[in-house]
Amino acid sequence: MRKSYPSDISREQFEKIRPIPESSKKKTRPRKLDLYEVFCAVLYVLKSCCQWRMLPKDFPKWENIYYYFQIWSKKNGEKPSLLELVLKKTSWRDTAEEKGYDTGKKISGIKRHIAVDTQGLPHAIHITTAEATDRSSAVKMVKNAKANLSEVKNILVDAGYTGENFATQIKKTIGATVEVIKRSELHTFVVLPKRWVVERSFAWLEKYTLGLIIEADVHSANVQDRDGALDLFVQAKKKIPTLQKFFADQGYSGALQNNCFLKTRCLLTIAKKASDAVGF
Repeated sequence: MRKSYPSDISREQFEKIRPIPESSKKKTRPRKLDLYEVFCAVLYVLKSCCQWRMLPKDFPKWENIYYYFQIWSKKNGEKPSLLELVLKKTSWRDTAEEKGYDTGKKISGIKRHIAVDTQGLPHAIHITTAEATDRSSAVKMVKNAKANLSEVKNILVDAGYTGENFATQIKKTIGATVEVIKRSELHTFVVLPKRWVVERSFAWLEKYTLGLIIEADVHSANVQDRDGALDLFVQAKKKIPTLQKFFADQGYSGALQNNCFLKTRCLLTIAKKASDAVGF
């Protein structure tokens, strides 16, 4: 008897849709695997976005789960896959259909498209499901942010945006040319002109999200003392296990830094702020 997970559906629900996953394979001999457990394992991966090898050990072997996933997610022309049909029948939330499925990378989720200047500051952003192509999404983003991009003369993109049709649409929308920065054909490391800037901007967005979470906690807790600040650090560490450093003002220097490291294994850095400022 394995433990239950938030992504699970009940056996009663599964029995109602059992004929759909069973139809993927003819019964030539008794099935050794419990299809319910296999299906719940697939839901676990879709919900957690973990790697197949990282499936909890109380599920069947990940190789077997992945085998069934490949069969169930295979499409027949324009018809939806068996997995899509089952997810619709069960009304399961946070599905691959809602997020989209990237057939190239074999993952479900969303895509974030941003246009930044040479300093890495964003001027346009567009969110799509994973199956949307880079070129079509970029065109929509440019059209939506046409006013912000009216002064742009040249756009640097990677090889995923290659094509005359894309360049023509960009030229027609904002009058800018498209320059494709391709990887080195020699397969050696070279610094590509300005292509790294947008990747750095994505990194900034990820880091800033963590900062927003911590700062929101600080102000909601209305921390005025060191014990309260330490409790806040512990809570933040639990929420974000990957955190390695906290930032605080001069009012929290001294012994609190040592206590913070002992309890959270995070460094407490004192920033040069006004003495009455509370935050990170």
